[in-house]
Amino acid sequence: MDIKNKKNIKPAFPSGRHGGMPLHIGQAQDLPLHLPTRSLSHWAGTWAYTRFPKGFTLLELVIVIAIIGFLTMIMTGVYSGEDDQARFEQTRAQMEEIKKALLGDSGIYTNGQRQFSGYIADIGGLPALEDVSGTPLDTSDDQPKGLWDQGVLPDWEHKPASRTWMGWRGAYLETPPDGVLKDGWGSPFVFSVSNGDFAIESYGADLCDDTGGETGFDTDLEITVKQTEYRGAVAGRATGFTAGNEASIRVRLYISIDGAEQAETMDAGVAADGYFRFEPRDPAEPDPEPAGSGRKYVNIPAGIRSIYVFDIASPPANPNPLIFAVEPAGNWIGDVEVQ
Repeated sequence: MDIKNKKNIKPAFPSGRHGGMPLHIGQAQDLPLHLPTRSLSHWAGTWAYTRFPKGFTLLELVIVIAIIGFLTMIMTGVYSGEDDQARFEQTRAQMEEIKKALLGDSGIYTNGQRQFSGYIADIGGLPALEDVSGTPLDTSDDQPKGLWDQGVLPDWEHKPASRTWMGWRGAYLETPPDGVLKDGWGSPFVFSVSNGDFAIESYGADLCDDTGGETGFDTDLEITVKQTEYRGAVAGRATGFTAGNEASIRVRLYISIDGAEQAETMDAGVAADGYFRFEPRDPAEPDPEPAGSGRKYVNIPAGIRSIYVFDIASPPANPNPLIFAVEPAGNWIGDVEVQ
C-alpha cells in the first residue's frame, strides 16, 4: 500500500495512549500511525473459512418436536378438562331446570300459604313421554313434550265444582331445538318413569350408557324426581253426623288428572270416630278398602285441592268444598263438617 503523506491519514481507531477510543478532531497529529500489516486477501480468506450455524441437527429437531408435543399434550388436557367441566355444569343446570318445570318453585308463599306452580301441580301428574324423532320402537329419546307444548291438554281455568284452578298454563320450558332436550355434550337427555319416579339422565362425556368402570366426566349423571316429592296424603275428621251413621257418610276430594277436574269419593264410609284418610295404596294393604276403615286409595298430586263431607241419604245440591293446599307427604286438614 503506497502512502505518500502519513500526516494526512486519520485512522478511525488508533492504538496508543488513547486506549483505542475514537479520535477527536485536532488529535490526529499527536498520535503515531499504526497500519494493518496483513493483506486484504488474508482477511478475505479468514471470513471464507469461518463456520456459522445454518440449521438444526437431527437430534436437535427431535428434542424440539418432543418438547412441543409434550406442551401440546398438557395444554390439550387442560383445555379438555375445562371444557368438560363447563359442559358438566351446564348439564346439571339443565336438569335442575327440568325438575323445576315439573315441581315449580316451592319457596313462594302468600299470606303464609304456599303458592303452587309447575306442570304437576297444574295438570295433576307427570308429562307423557312422547316420540318426537319418528322412532316409535326406540323410547330412549322420547321427550316430555307437554312441558313446552300444550297439545290436547285443557286450558288453565277455574272449575266450578271444586272451586279451584287447574289445566295447562305453560310453557314450563322453552321449546328446545328440534324438539329434543339435550345435555351439555349435545346428546339427548334420557327420560324414564318407574313407580311414579321420574328420572332424567345424561350419558356424560362419552355419550354412552354406563357399563361399569366409567370415571370422571364419562360417568352418567342422573336426577330423579321421586313421587314423594309431588304426592301427598290427606287426613281429617268428619263431624256433625249421628253416631252409628258413619257408614253413610262420604268424603269427596277434588284433584286434577291430566288437567281435568276429577272427584275421588270415599265409598267405604268414615271410621266410627269420623276420621278419614286419602293416600296411595301400600302393596301390603287390602284392596279394596275395608268398609268402615275411613280410607281411600288415591294418588293425590301436590297443589291446591278441595274437599267436602256429606251424607248419601241427603247430599247437598250446591256443596261448598273446603279449599286447602296439599303438600308432599302428610296433610292434616282438621275437622270438616257434614253438609
